[in-house]
Amino acid sequence: MIAEAMIKPGSSMIGQTLEEVCFRYTHHCIVIGIQRRSHLLRQRLTEIRLEAGDELLLQGLPEDIEEMRGHHDVLLMEWSAEKLPEAHHAKRAGAIFFGVVALAATGIMPIAISALTCAVFMVATGVISVRDAMRALDRQLVFLIAAALALGKAMQETGGADFLAESMLMVFGDSSTAVVLSVFFLLLWVVFSLFGPWYYGL
Repeated sequence: MIAEAMIKPGSSMIGQTLEEVCFRYTHHCIVIGIQRRSHLLRQRLTEIRLEAGDELLLQGLPEDIEEMRGHHDVLLMEWSAEKLPEAHHAKRAGAIFFGVVALAATGIMPIAISALTCAVFMVATGVISVRDAMRALDRQLVFLIAAALALGKAMQETGGADFLAESMLMVFGDSSTAVVLSVFFLLLWVVFSLFGPWYYGL
């Protein structure tokens, strides 16, 4: 995990180097960059005398980063904490993804089921945790898909879909496929522009 921490005013680390305060061995984190007044320092990190307000870019285990919260010498910037990509899972994730795509492309399995299977395998093989999988779900997107499916069903049941299709064909029936599709997507864009802000404002 990487995170940022700022040297507090009055910190005992002010005026000392990282080597002198034994930062790596005390906090079990590696400083990979130091920023001072919005400028990244280019000197050797072990030679820089720390000042109040210096921002340290840290790399370490999540539990070691967590231990720095509330430390009297540095202020951990909570919003900056970010997990590093787990490259050792890349091949496994790629194999699962392409396997599921192949199942869907060959018609062995419907796309919806293959996508769900992919998600299950990702969690089962440890590529992603259940917590991270749940965090990846966008609630607004789920509601939008559900609303779109309900709207599509309603349009079919009421004959609204047929009416719109026939109206478009009456006006653009003699046009090329590209023109018809362009008009269709333009119509969707107009609808989204009108109702999208209202939806996301809920």
